[in-house]
Amino acid sequence: MFSNQPADLVLPSPLRSCCSLRSSGGGASSSSGQQQRFLAGTASTSGSGGENALHLLRYHEDANELGHDAAL
Repeated sequence: MFSNQPADLVLPSPLRSCCSLRSSGGGASSSSGQQQRFLAGTASTSGSGGENALHLLRYHEDANELGHDAAL
């Protein structure tokens, strides 16, 4: 359950902000805390050529895995 291994994910631009999202469902994964979601916003300057986006990230505690669900 606990691991010393980091869970990381590479995004195309640096993150400016990150916040956790509350679960709206009553399923097993949301009530047990095994799956957590985060909304992260990137911040690149216009000169760097990167595109800013909002990313929906998912963390699976049991697998110590960070995933990317969507970008807007």
